[in-house]
Amino acid sequence: MSGGAGRRRRLVLHVDLNNTVVAADAMSGQGPRAALNVFLSTVTWGRAGAAGEWQWASDRPSLGPPCPGAVSYYSRHGRDPAFTEAGPGRCFGGLHARHLQLLEWPGRPHDVFSVPGEPSKHYHLILPAFFRLLDTLHREGRAFAVVFRTFGADLPRALRAVSCALAGQHPRFPALRDVAVSGTPRARRAGEGQPDGLHGAPHVRLLSGRLAVPLLKAPASAERKHSQLLGKKLLAGGERACVRILEGRVSSRAVPGWAEHPFSRRGAAAAERGSLARSRSQPCSALGSTLGRNAGNELQKLLWMFLGALTGNRNKSSVQLPVDLTPGQIRCSKQGAVLTRGAERLATHKDGRKLYDYFSSFEGIGGFQDHFDWWARNQFSSQGGKPLWIDPHDPGVHHIFIDDNIRLDDADTVVHPQVFSEQGSSSPRHAPTSELYDICLVQTDLLEAIADEDYFLRCVRRCEENYDRYLACTEKDTPGQQWDGQ
Repeated sequence: MSGGAGRRRRLVLHVDLNNTVVAADAMSGQGPRAALNVFLSTVTWGRAGAAGEWQWASDRPSLGPPCPGAVSYYSRHGRDPAFTEAGPGRCFGGLHARHLQLLEWPGRPHDVFSVPGEPSKHYHLILPAFFRLLDTLHREGRAFAVVFRTFGADLPRALRAVSCALAGQHPRFPALRDVAVSGTPRARRAGEGQPDGLHGAPHVRLLSGRLAVPLLKAPASAERKHSQLLGKKLLAGGERACVRILEGRVSSRAVPGWAEHPFSRRGAAAAERGSLARSRSQPCSALGSTLGRNAGNELQKLLWMFLGALTGNRNKSSVQLPVDLTPGQIRCSKQGAVLTRGAERLATHKDGRKLYDYFSSFEGIGGFQDHFDWWARNQFSSQGGKPLWIDPHDPGVHHIFIDDNIRLDDADTVVHPQVFSEQGSSSPRHAPTSELYDICLVQTDLLEAIADEDYFLRCVRRCEENYDRYLACTEKDTPGQQWDGQ
C-alpha cells in the first residue's frame, strides 16, 4: 500500500454498481453486452467534421479527451447499447468482443454469481476484481468497509451475491469465507495499540476526538466524575472496571480489529452522560442484554469491545465484514440529504457532519440507492450528484468513491464532494472534482476492471499515496491552491 500513515487509515469504499463492479443494469434491462457497449460510447472521442459527419480523434478508448476539442461519442449521440454493432462505433467491435469474452462465466451457470446473456452464454454478475480487492485488503490486515452507492435497481442482487461469496460459495474465491469471519483473536503484545502514557489499558478512540480508557480498578475520587462503571472483571477476582473519557485528540496506533474503532458523537455523548449507570451491578457476561435496552447500538458495540478486552475472552470468532442485506436510500434536496435504512434515519439539515460520522463508522458491507431524480433536476452535474463527505482533519479515515460516471467536468459528473475545511465544522464546502480526483474520487475504467483483477486494488493504492500528499497540502494552504495532482 502507501506509506505508514496511509496504511494505518481505515478505508471506507463507496462503490458504484453498474459499469463499475456490475457489467449490467437491471433498471434499463441491459445485459453485459449492452452495458459494455454503453461504457465504450462514453470513453471514445471524436468531433463533427465540416459536413457534420462524426470523425474519431483516437482509435483507443480513454477516460478523458485525447486532444483539445475532442468530445465523447455519448455527449453528442447519447449512450448507445448497440454502439459497436452499427454506425461509427463498429471500429471498436473487436475491443468489445475481447472484453465480453473475459466477462464470461466459466463452467456451469450459477444462480447467484452469473447472469444470462446471449443463448448459451453466462457472465460474471460481479467482477472478479472486486472480490480480489476484498480478499487482498483482508490479507493485508486492513480495517475497511464497503458501501455500495447506486442509482439503479441491482442493489439487493449485488448484496446477496457478496454475502454468498463471503460464505465461501464463490467457486473462484472460496477463501473469501476468511474475510467474513476471522479466527481466534490473538493476544496483544504489551502496550500494543496504546497511546503514550496509557500502556496496559485497552482503549478505543471516539470519532469526536475523545479517548475511552477502561481502568482495571476504581478511579481515585478526583477522577470519578470523568469515569463510568462498566461492571465486574470476571477473571480478576471481581475487580471493578471503569471507563474514563479523555478529552482532546490522542494519537494511537491502529491495530486491525482491536484498538481503533470510530463511533459517532452520539455514542461518545451517551458515555459521558452516564448512560451506563444502570449496569453497575451487572457482571460482564450479562451486560450486553442490559445495554440493548438502555443504550444505543453504537454504545453497545463500543462496550462489547471493552468487555472482550477486560474478560480476556478469546474463544469466540468475531465477524469482521458482515453484509447487511437491507437496501437503504439517500434522498437529497436544497435542505440537505436524508439517509434511511431499516429503522435508521439521519439528515444533514442542521448538521452536515452527521452523515460523515455515519459513514466513517460504517461496519461491513451495505448499500444505498442514491437520488437519480435530484441528479437529473440538477442537469446531471456535481451539485445534484451522490453526496460524499470528506474531513481532512480526521487522520484515521479515508473515504474513496469509485464510479464510472465520475468526470473532471463538474457539469457532467456523478459525485458531489463536500469537504470540512475547518476542524470540527458542521458546514462543509463544495469541492470541485479536480481537487479530489484520484485522491477520494476514482473514475472507473471498466475495460481495465474486466481485464485486470488487481485493478481496484491499484486504484485504492494510488488514492492512498495521493491522500497523504493532499493532507500535507491542507496543512500549508487550501488544497485547491496547493494540490495539482502531480
